[in-house]
Amino acid sequence: MSPSMKKNEDSAKKILTDLIKQSNEMIVKEEKVLLPTSARLLTKDDWLELRKGEDEIGWIIPEPPKVWNIKISMDKHLKSDPERITAILEIVNQFFQGATIEDLQKKFNEKLNGTITPGEFALAEQKMEDLGVGNDKFEAEIDKLLKVFKKSLEKVTIDNLEEGHPLDTFIKENKAINKFVSELKEAAKNTDLQQVDHEFWQNAYDKLQQVNTHYVRKENQLFPYLESKGFDKPSTVMWALHDDVRKIIKECRNLLNEKNYENFFREQEKVFQGLQRMIFKEEKILWPTSLELLETSEWIAVRQGEEEVGYCLIDTPPMWNPAWKHPSEADTKSLPAGNVSPVPFTSSSKSASNVGGINLEVGSVTPEQINLIFKHLPFDVTYVDENDEVRYYNKGEGRVFPRSPGIIGRQVRYCHPPKSVHIVEDIVAAFKSGKKSEAEFWITIQDKFVHIQYFAVRDVNGNYKGVLEITYDAKHVRELEGQQRLLDWK
Repeated sequence: MSPSMKKNEDSAKKILTDLIKQSNEMIVKEEKVLLPTSARLLTKDDWLELRKGEDEIGWIIPEPPKVWNIKISMDKHLKSDPERITAILEIVNQFFQGATIEDLQKKFNEKLNGTITPGEFALAEQKMEDLGVGNDKFEAEIDKLLKVFKKSLEKVTIDNLEEGHPLDTFIKENKAINKFVSELKEAAKNTDLQQVDHEFWQNAYDKLQQVNTHYVRKENQLFPYLESKGFDKPSTVMWALHDDVRKIIKECRNLLNEKNYENFFREQEKVFQGLQRMIFKEEKILWPTSLELLETSEWIAVRQGEEEVGYCLIDTPPMWNPAWKHPSEADTKSLPAGNVSPVPFTSSSKSASNVGGINLEVGSVTPEQINLIFKHLPFDVTYVDENDEVRYYNKGEGRVFPRSPGIIGRQVRYCHPPKSVHIVEDIVAAFKSGKKSEAEFWITIQDKFVHIQYFAVRDVNGNYKGVLEITYDAKHVRELEGQQRLLDWK
């Protein structure tokens, strides 16, 4: 080795040694001084803000860390006695270890005087994972578990709700569902299998389909506000129970279409049981707990988005607190509402925009024009940002899957049925890692052939910025044949 090369090697070794020394000193300063001090000074909200901006800078580790979030504690939003909650959890734990209902009811009477509030049951439900009880197991056993506390919960009532309050509307829908179920039970009891009025039952199941609207409004409008209070079991366990009811209704409808009346009337009992058990859970646990958790302003926000989903077996209720108006809707007078009649364009129709254009990568458009463009797209658009929060959906006519304002800001994992949410999580994980950038599915829903596409959104540097979901009914496109080169408006 020449003297000059030896000198360069020695110099490089010295630089590397100094660099390692300085790096180790910096690590000590960070871990012994900076980080412990930061942990004392910064709030949880401060740390969340820090985490949100990290992805734009990057990492020196092979895989970026998962999006970190702090689990909200339901306890601070709900008045409860820790000793009573501990006693309830002991009873629940013994239930899952195999104790009999009779023994647990005795213990319930001894330790808690045979009383439990809806909020106490909901809080215990929220702590199931601490007992090692997963959502699937809890969902499968909840009806049996409720027998332990049923006598106390049956006494729960909600009074003095104003007409138009979201809970008043849900309760009226439940009364309508119960009434309809009673009518169907009576009709089934008086039906001769040899002389079934097929048209009557077809119409009945068309009407029964409205129950789905009741469930969707809970999922899209109520559940997001409960999640913000740390109560996410409705978004997992109750949503799964909704799907169970939907499934058995669909199965009965198929039996009816096949005119398999014997099995139809036998299986229909499961429909009635599922609907009535859900009403009990709503009225004895979910509604009163929600009333305790949510503030008036949140109930107003729930009410504001209801019309986009619709109602079940009742007329549209009056607008509750009509003076309230969400800031995001404060200047939408110029936007067409629903199916307005076209107005012929003339030179006098030209008018300068009230708001300056936003410069995009190509061209410039106003906020009003952006809203109109997305509203008139022939497909549904939903955007989820890099923090897995829903940030936008377009409000076009005839959406394939219902959306309402309650989902804005919601974690995407709560926006899908529990039994399929793992698919969405897998897609997002693959997009974030850069392994994939597209995914698609196609499914048949009634008379629609639905095409669903997911696209990774990335900035000019390739950094992940979220997911775009595109959904549309592709039935018409699938039926096209040959070519059409001329305009045909016949």
